[in-house]
Amino acid sequence: MKRVVWTLTFLVVLIFGYLAFFHVHVCVTATSNRSDTLSRLGFCPSFVATRLDVIRAEFEKRVKVGDSAKLLESALKDINVGNSWDPFSRRYQGIIRNSSSNFHAITIHVYVDGQGNYESIEIRDSYTSI
Repeated sequence: MKRVVWTLTFLVVLIFGYLAFFHVHVCVTATSNRSDTLSRLGFCPSFVATRLDVIRAEFEKRVKVGDSAKLLESALKDINVGNSWDPFSRRYQGIIRNSSSNFHAITIHVYVDGQGNYESIEIRDSYTSI
């Protein structure tokens, strides 16, 4: 009986050691797939549940290529993305964070042409810490 207990203890320690070693990769993969099971279990930190394609669709409903900076700013405000202007990269940059975790955020970069008109948008997952 003692041998069974020690064997089970060893297996549990081995499994948790393995999981701890790959914790970052497991959580990033779960977050990328918007699977909150591990977050609900407390294994992974919380993440922003909004999908990247949903943000893009909401933005592109409001703005078309060539639209003015005023429309861009209005669209970002409508989809609740606080933003700032980066004159060196000629882009608006915004971020969506989960208020209960600093693990995951969504970064948004809206690029404009020389006249300040909309050219393209880049939306990415960002993993800031664990």
